[in-house]
Amino acid sequence: MYAIESKALDLRRVELLAVALELCDAGAPYDKITRDGLADAAGVSRGTVSTSFGGMQRFREALIEHAVEARHLRIIAGAVVNNEPGVQGIDADLKARALQHLYT
Repeated sequence: MYAIESKALDLRRVELLAVALELCDAGAPYDKITRDGLADAAGVSRGTVSTSFGGMQRFREALIEHAVEARHLRIIAGAVVNNEPGVQGIDADLKARALQHLYT
């Protein structure tokens, strides 16, 4: 029973992170995505967003981690500029490419 709930929660998190990437691709800064905005874009309740991440700070941490894995340069660049902990240990090459992306 718990494994099924956990898999459903993981799937929901992945879906919400995908929607967040789409919002960022459309121009939304990663650190300005709100619970309401994400919920509206994903077609879910605010409670679903809260339950999936436990709060917006955890959402942002998960988004940055997901962005690093996906090599989403715009989010990585913003996280570097904001000195987010989630990008402190990333490859210097990736960091440089992300920052260069800000100026292209």
